[in-house]
Amino acid sequence: MTAIAQAKRRGFAASLLSRKQLSLAMLAAGLLALGQAVASDPAATDASAAPATPKTGKSGKVCTYEVVTGSRLKKRVCLTPEQWAARERAAKELGRELDARPVGKEAN
Repeated sequence: MTAIAQAKRRGFAASLLSRKQLSLAMLAAGLLALGQAVASDPAATDASAAPATPKTGKSGKVCTYEVVTGSRLKKRVCLTPEQWAARERAAKELGRELDARPVGKEAN
C-alpha cells in the first residue's frame, strides 16, 4: 500500500499531523546544520575582537575604523603610533584598576 493510500485510509487529520511532524523534523535538522556551520566558520567571529588592518596616512598617523556601540557606522580614528601605544597602555591600566576593585560585600 502506498503512502497516499495509507493517508487516505487514516483520514485527513492523521496525514496532516504527519506533515506537521515532518515539517518540524526538517526545520530542526536545518537549524542544527546551520548552527554547526556558523560555529565552525572562522569568519563569523566578532569583528570588534580582531582590529582592522591599520593604514598609515600622509602625516604619519595610523588610521583604523572602530565599531561604535549603538551605531551601524564605524568611526575612523587616526592617531600617531605613540598615541596608539599610549591608548593601549591606558586601556590596560584601566583594566588592572577595575580588576583590583573589590566587588560585592567587600566593596563597602
